[in-house]
Amino acid sequence: YVTPSTVAPPTGFDQLVNALKTVNPSIQKYLDFKIKGAIEDEQQEGAEIAIEESVKGFKNITKSVRTKDGDDAARQLIGGSIFAQKAYERTKANILGNNVKSKLENSYATTRINNQPLSAYKFESPEFQGWLEQQRNTTIDLLGDVNATYVNKYFIPKLTEATANITGHHIKQYKEFKFEELKSLSAPLVSQVIALDTDSAKGLIQGYEISMNDLGISGKDRQNINKAIVDALMAEAETVGIDGDKEKAEDILELAGLFPYGPGGKLSLLEHPDFKEKSNQLERRLADISWKNAQR
Repeated sequence: YVTPSTVAPPTGFDQLVNALKTVNPSIQKYLDFKIKGAIEDEQQEGAEIAIEESVKGFKNITKSVRTKDGDDAARQLIGGSIFAQKAYERTKANILGNNVKSKLENSYATTRINNQPLSAYKFESPEFQGWLEQQRNTTIDLLGDVNATYVNKYFIPKLTEATANITGHHIKQYKEFKFEELKSLSAPLVSQVIALDTDSAKGLIQGYEISMNDLGISGKDRQNINKAIVDALMAEAETVGIDGDKEKAEDILELAGLFPYGPGGKLSLLEHPDFKEKSNQLERRLADISWKNAQR
């Protein structure tokens, strides 16, 4: 930003700056602050470049001191120099940057919150975000007084990459966790559907479907859940059928018609291949039990 000239005709940019200053006088202070910060950053970068370039000449000085006064004197010279400090800071920033990925991965695998793994929480949840922030802050604190230039050059890119990797891993793990959780609910879901009236059962199944759609569960994962529901229906029907209530068993099997199936959910689990095969097997088994009971 340059103060508009009082001599030359104002340009479009000058007019814009004046308009901004009129609307918000504090913008002048903001622009001055940003410019000052940019200048300081450039000066610091320049100083670091100069130091690194001058190290080449320092090697010759060290060699000369070692030849004249011995190794101890040379070590004292190196250790007490600004070059040694900069090498230390640069190396430290590099090491912490290289370690941040494994640090995040190890912590992710072992951390439990409220007796649950991190994969149980959404990406935007306070639990996951709090963990991620705490891990990053811990690593950054280890930098101590390492020069900002080295932090930005050697550490920040690796921290950014590690953060992206762990968040991508978490999103995948969260979906897998929720899938297994939904799959494990298939038996309790069927038990509830059997106990409820038709309208209430439909509402319960609809909520279950919404959860699957929100998680993007499809393909093989959706097939596995459908099979789990079919197996739960068969188990419930078989239990009551063996006890002699064949009509109740058939009613339970008919409840498969409430569960959507196929593209767009236009079909029901009554059309599922596993359901057809297993329901036929169950009906034959129950008929055989009924015949044997009659014979006895």
